[in-house]
Amino acid sequence: MQYDKVSVIFPKICLFVVVVVVVEVVAVEVVVVILVVIHVVESFVVVVVVVVVVVVVVVVVVVVVVVVVVVVNLHVLVSLGVVVVVVVVVEVKEKKTNLK
Repeated sequence: MQYDKVSVIFPKICLFVVVVVVVEVVAVEVVVVILVVIHVVESFVVVVVVVVVVVVVVVVVVVVVVVVVVVVNLHVLVSLGVVVVVVVVVEVKEKKTNLK
Protein backbone atom coordinates (compact mmCIF):
# COMPACT_ATOMS: atom_id res chain seq x y z
CA MET A 1 0.00 0.00 0.00
CA GLN A 2 1.53 3.28 -1.08
CA TYR A 3 0.77 6.67 0.46
CA ASP A 4 1.14 10.02 -1.20
CA LYS A 5 3.17 12.69 0.59
CA VAL A 6 0.14 14.76 1.61
CA SER A 7 -1.58 11.92 3.46
CA VAL A 8 1.63 11.22 5.38
CA ILE A 9 2.73 14.79 6.11
CA PHE A 10 -0.65 16.47 6.78
CA PRO A 11 -1.48 14.57 10.01
CA LYS A 12 2.01 15.33 11.31
CA ILE A 13 1.55 19.03 10.56
CA CYS A 14 -1.84 18.98 12.32
CA LEU A 15 -0.30 17.27 15.36
CA PHE A 16 2.52 19.79 15.47
CA VAL A 17 0.13 22.75 15.22
CA VAL A 18 -2.04 21.36 18.04
CA VAL A 19 0.99 20.78 20.27
CA VAL A 20 2.40 24.23 19.52
CA VAL A 21 -0.93 25.96 20.26
CA VAL A 22 -1.32 24.09 23.55
CA VAL A 23 2.28 24.88 24.53
CA GLU A 24 1.78 28.54 23.64
CA VAL A 25 -1.42 28.86 25.69
CA VAL A 26 0.14 27.11 28.69
CA ALA A 27 3.31 29.22 28.48
CA VAL A 28 1.38 32.50 28.37
CA GLU A 29 -0.89 31.50 31.25
CA VAL A 30 2.04 30.33 33.40
CA VAL A 31 3.87 33.61 32.87
CA VAL A 32 0.74 35.65 33.68
CA VAL A 33 0.14 33.67 36.88
CA ILE A 34 3.78 34.19 37.88
CA LEU A 35 3.55 37.93 37.24
CA VAL A 36 0.37 38.15 39.32
CA VAL A 37 1.92 36.15 42.19
CA ILE A 38 5.06 38.30 42.19
CA HIS A 39 2.95 41.48 42.01
CA VAL A 40 0.65 40.43 44.87
CA VAL A 41 3.01 38.65 47.26
CA GLU A 42 6.36 40.33 46.64
CA SER A 43 8.11 37.84 48.91
CA PHE A 44 11.64 36.74 48.06
CA VAL A 45 11.03 33.05 48.84
CA VAL A 46 7.88 32.97 46.71
CA VAL A 47 9.70 34.70 43.85
CA VAL A 48 12.53 32.13 44.00
CA VAL A 49 10.06 29.22 44.00
CA VAL A 50 8.14 30.78 41.11
CA VAL A 51 11.34 31.30 39.10
CA VAL A 52 12.33 27.65 39.65
CA VAL A 53 8.88 26.52 38.50
CA VAL A 54 9.15 28.73 35.41
CA VAL A 55 12.55 27.28 34.50
CA VAL A 56 11.20 23.73 34.84
CA VAL A 57 8.13 24.55 32.73
CA VAL A 58 10.25 26.21 30.04
CA VAL A 59 12.59 23.20 29.87
CA VAL A 60 9.64 20.81 29.55
CA VAL A 61 8.07 22.98 26.83
CA VAL A 62 11.33 23.13 24.87
CA VAL A 63 11.79 19.35 25.14
CA VAL A 64 8.22 18.72 23.93
CA VAL A 65 8.63 21.06 20.96
CA VAL A 66 12.01 19.56 20.02
CA VAL A 67 10.62 16.02 20.23
CA VAL A 68 7.65 16.96 18.05
CA VAL A 69 9.92 18.65 15.49
CA VAL A 70 12.21 15.61 15.41
CA VAL A 71 9.25 13.24 15.05
CA VAL A 72 7.70 15.32 12.29
CA ASN A 73 11.11 15.96 10.73
CA LEU A 74 10.05 18.93 8.60
CA HIS A 75 12.18 22.06 8.29
CA VAL A 76 9.11 24.21 7.64
CA LEU A 77 7.79 23.43 11.12
CA VAL A 78 10.90 24.89 12.73
CA SER A 79 9.98 28.29 11.31
CA LEU A 80 6.45 27.78 12.68
CA GLY A 81 8.01 27.21 16.10
CA VAL A 82 9.93 30.49 15.81
CA VAL A 83 6.69 32.29 14.96
CA VAL A 84 5.02 30.75 18.03
CA VAL A 85 7.88 31.89 20.29
CA VAL A 86 7.53 35.44 18.93
CA VAL A 87 3.75 35.32 19.49
CA VAL A 88 4.25 34.13 23.09
CA VAL A 89 6.71 36.94 23.79
CA VAL A 90 4.35 39.56 22.33
CA GLU A 91 1.35 38.19 24.26
CA VAL A 92 3.29 38.14 27.53
CA LYS A 93 4.43 41.73 27.01
CA GLU A 94 0.83 42.80 26.31
CA LYS A 95 -0.51 41.01 29.40
CA LYS A 96 2.32 42.42 31.53
CA THR A 97 1.45 45.92 30.30
CA ASN A 98 -2.22 45.30 31.15
CA LEU A 99 -1.28 44.27 34.72
CA LYS A 100 0.36 47.61 35.48
